[in-house]
Amino acid sequence: MTSALVICIHGYPGQASDFAAVGERLALGREVVSIPMPWSEDCPAGLFPGGLGLKELAEHLLTAISRLGGGKAAHLVAHDLGSLAAWAVAAVQPGAVQSLAVLSAPHPTAYRANLDALQAGGHRAYVDRLLSGQPDAPLPPLHPAEQSAADIPALDRLEAARRKTRRAPLRSLYRSVMDAEVIRAAPAMPPAKCPVTLIAGAQDPYFPAPLAEESRRASGPSAALRLLPDAGHHPHLTHPQEVAALLADHLDAVDPRAKA
Repeated sequence: MTSALVICIHGYPGQASDFAAVGERLALGREVVSIPMPWSEDCPAGLFPGGLGLKELAEHLLTAISRLGGGKAAHLVAHDLGSLAAWAVAAVQPGAVQSLAVLSAPHPTAYRANLDALQAGGHRAYVDRLLSGQPDAPLPPLHPAEQSAADIPALDRLEAARRKTRRAPLRSLYRSVMDAEVIRAAPAMPPAKCPVTLIAGAQDPYFPAPLAEESRRASGPSAALRLLPDAGHHPHLTHPQEVAALLADHLDAVDPRAKA
């Protein structure tokens, strides 16, 4: 029987190796592949010379699904900024996505609905600092005071990933998908047609727990929400065993081939 294909998509700051510990626990009976995203130095340079936006992000992921899957649909596991690629592909080419698991990222519709509250609560402070810089200006460091206590053990790793980030593509993407006025004007993202599981940390400083529940509702009537009470924004780094168990449950439920 053909093994299930699971593609892991990192966020920012992040790199493909972020999913190594989780992937090891999922790999039995499954083909688990982590792909570098265009803002990472691990990804070939110059893929999108005209700028990186949501369309290009979806194209990058669809190319990976085609190359790795040989025509079969993939299970997508996406964190943070990488989830935008997953949501977009699930919307524009649903046949390419067998299921979707999203870590620490709200559904775009829920994010837009809560944009003013997130801004007022300081949850977009880092986004604002990043958007204020020139395209190739140094990316702002992560302030420990803005992180949850749960994420502090991963801070050195996150800072290393930030330093390996290509500045211009990242800012191009942020300006095309994270600018407040762009978000307000963007067309609504429909719910995914595939099974969806959202995994969120209750201590996430960027996306408060109430937003996770609203995201579940926006993701579709059968979407599931799994809340990790002691985790922050990077649960795959700080709580890999718990995240792997939740992902295994998700995959087992939606694809018998994925059962280890």
